Amino acid sequence: MSLTLQALKYMIWLQVMGVSIAVFLAFIEGHQGLFWSMAPYLFIIAILYLFSKGLRQERTWVAALFALYCIFGFLSGVAYGLNVLAVLGLVDAVLSFVALCGIVIWFRSERKASRIAGPA
Repeated sequence: MSLTLQALKYMIWLQVMGVSIAVFLAFIEGHQGLFWSMAPYLFIIAILYLFSKGLRQERTWVAALFALYCIFGFLSGVAYGLNVLAVLGLVDAVLSFVALCGIVIWFRSERKASRIAGPA
């Protein structure tokens, strides 16, 4: 689970960095509707934070939901390809893949531990 939590931490930092850059550029250009343009990204940061709280408690249903989020993030990040404008999406796709690998490892080790312990 530590691999997933580490990737999740970097995913949150990546989103915060993207929002910070967008706020800085909007401030320089004098953009008026700044909050409404940043609201989806702030929502994603909040969702990722909630995922981290649930994963720290090792809740299986949170891990399954986060795996779905990672699959969607990976596919959407790879869909844009390699270009300068989509570099943050590509980094997010790599972090989603790493987090997904951590979830798979956690599920496999949890299943193995339950087989060793036997029926309760």
